[in-house]
Amino acid sequence: MLSRWVIGLMGLVLCACADTPHYNQSYNFRVTIENISQDGQIAPGAYFVSSEENLLFTVGESDRGIGLETLAEDGDPLPLARAFIQMGVLGSVFNLDSVDYLEGAIGPGQSFVFEITAAPGQSLHLATMLGISNDSFYASNADGIELFSGVYPLPLTQVTDIALYDLGTELNEPLGEGANQPARQQSPGSGDPENGVVHMGDETYPQANELMQITVELIDANE
Repeated sequence: MLSRWVIGLMGLVLCACADTPHYNQSYNFRVTIENISQDGQIAPGAYFVSSEENLLFTVGESDRGIGLETLAEDGDPLPLARAFIQMGVLGSVFNLDSVDYLEGAIGPGQSFVFEITAAPGQSLHLATMLGISNDSFYASNADGIELFSGVYPLPLTQVTDIALYDLGTELNEPLGEGANQPARQQSPGSGDPENGVVHMGDETYPQANELMQITVELIDANE
């Protein structure tokens, strides 16, 4: 009788261990970025999965020169994505048919949808330009978008911690009217340098919660 009790207890322990997530387990998530504005556009952007804080920038410091300037000034996420991928960070760009701002931006009712793979301890970091500005962009905060609670994946997250930042690399012109903004500039990189630091965006500009709704949904676990 005792041996049966011990065997039964061992079986319960094994079952419990098999069902408990662990830090080596990875999961797949679907990310949807929907344009909820009346007349705004969301530019193609870049995303990364990492356990690092301040992955893309640090508020109060200068741009690091690894591609975020091209995203924030011209709406082109490719240089930023390539730089981090070359450093071994999992990431890519989100776009429909083109990563060019004028051709690839989405309007009201449209969405960018992409899938990511992450493990406990990792977060989602993303950035996309405010295309009618000179160097303003929307991005996740220093910690990134939370995907887990401990080792447990969050089944559904309505993201609320996306904010507007100013990269501090180009002087601002009137919103939506400047000759050096993507829709009107003669060539990428046009504009007067600011030589400033990353700071929170202008409060009179469209804020993230007015333009986009981001949802992260758990798909499944990897074996």
